[in-house]
Amino acid sequence: MSWEFWVFLAVILSNTSLIVSKYLRNSIDTIQLNFWQYLSAIFTILIIHLILSPSPANPATVTIGFLGGLVVGLGSLALYSAIGQNLSKTMLIYSFRSHFSTLLFILFLKEAIYFQPHSFQGALKIISLFTAAIAIILLSKQKNHSSTLSKKWLMLSLTAAITVGGYQVLSKTIIQSLAPTQAIIAQFLGSFLSIVLAALFFKTKLFCRYRLILTDILRGIIFTLSWFCTFNALRLGPGSLTYLLIVLGNTTLPVLYGLIFFKEKATLSSANYLGLILGGLSIIMLSI
Repeated sequence: MSWEFWVFLAVILSNTSLIVSKYLRNSIDTIQLNFWQYLSAIFTILIIHLILSPSPANPATVTIGFLGGLVVGLGSLALYSAIGQNLSKTMLIYSFRSHFSTLLFILFLKEAIYFQPHSFQGALKIISLFTAAIAIILLSKQKNHSSTLSKKWLMLSLTAAITVGGYQVLSKTIIQSLAPTQAIIAQFLGSFLSIVLAALFFKTKLFCRYRLILTDILRGIIFTLSWFCTFNALRLGPGSLTYLLIVLGNTTLPVLYGLIFFKEKATLSSANYLGLILGGLSIIMLSI
């Protein structure tokens, strides 16, 4: 399968997971949401791993992936806590995690070759970075997502963006010596440990209405499949472009989904529509 195929699937699946979380966010605690998601995700990826039966893993790299997963788990908790205070502005900051990781990819993994201005494709990629940033800002302008902001919200949002953005670079390194399922198992186990420790520290009751749990378990399965596609894309293509396309898709498609299925036309401004256009152009330029 091609890089474009895996990226496309990753975008569709991760968006589906985001849309399901829209139904859960106001009915389930942040720690509960992450706990059942990751528990389901671990079982799902273990089944996929047993079916594919890849070669033995590198213990040192698995350990790095596990530690990276710990950090991602903390970032996930920070993200959902910040979303509770302000959805659109949190996602605005969080969406820039891939601009942050792109800088790290260029500095440490020598992916500057994809952004060389002297070639046509390189120039397009540079332009797409700017148009993607503008699209994210415009798409975040939602009238119904206002709240009183605080330094706590800002710190939570930045924590989520920096931790996950940093791990995106680490994941590209990990996938060079691990099969996708091995890398994901290590990451999920680390993240799940973060959630369990948080549940113990805050004395969170993990059980809630069984329908919410079942829905979150389903979300965990979709979440796992999206990461499986992401790691397959990472093996075939540059990490900077892979994550930029996924973030753009995760920013643009939910708006379209809300417009079509939730009839949220009244909540969208002209800036949002312009953001959709620029987001679509950025995706095309990144894919060329």
